[in-house]
Amino acid sequence: MPGARIKELPGESRVWHWLWRVGHYVTIRIGRYILTANFGISISKGTTMTATKEVDNTKVAKLLNRILEEELAGVVRYTHYSFMIFGYNRIPIVSWFRSEAEVSLGHAHQAGEMLTHLGEHPSLAIGHLLETHQHNISEILKESLEVERTALELYKELLAEVQGRSVFLEEYARKMIFEEEMHAGEVDKMLRNPGAIKTFSGGTA
Repeated sequence: MPGARIKELPGESRVWHWLWRVGHYVTIRIGRYILTANFGISISKGTTMTATKEVDNTKVAKLLNRILEEELAGVVRYTHYSFMIFGYNRIPIVSWFRSEAEVSLGHAHQAGEMLTHLGEHPSLAIGHLLETHQHNISEILKESLEVERTALELYKELLAEVQGRSVFLEEYARKMIFEEEMHAGEVDKMLRNPGAIKTFSGGTA
């Protein structure tokens, strides 16, 4: 290890006997050896000696803007779906789609606030909107399930980017993954035949 000095001591072997730090210089006793090195990081008892990586705001902002755009598209998509429901069960299904539109709007608000918290600019764009002209309730729900999975993957990408780097962003990503998993599970249950236990989709993404 460059810049490190190792000194062997007599006596019994002990792990993490003691350590001290002066500036960036850290001295550790491990067994019969004393290690002194300039790590440039903080080390505490029982932790591994790895430097904390900084959050890449550019990458995080890009992901958050993709999330913002996808959630705004969800507002339009779920609102449109609510217009295209007909039949005896129309009222509760319309109500559900409109509540999902409100949820998507709330998620968009959160993504936008996270962007400005980081000093970044929220996008004015909106995610891709595909008109399939498939207005059967089952087909609409299948489209909804794909939408939920797309959002879920974006939040998972965000978590992978910030994990171990920012508790604030990590907790946000985990919370949103939980919510998206729940939403996808609800749609999956709606797609199952009455009395069916096994998932329609074969599991979440």
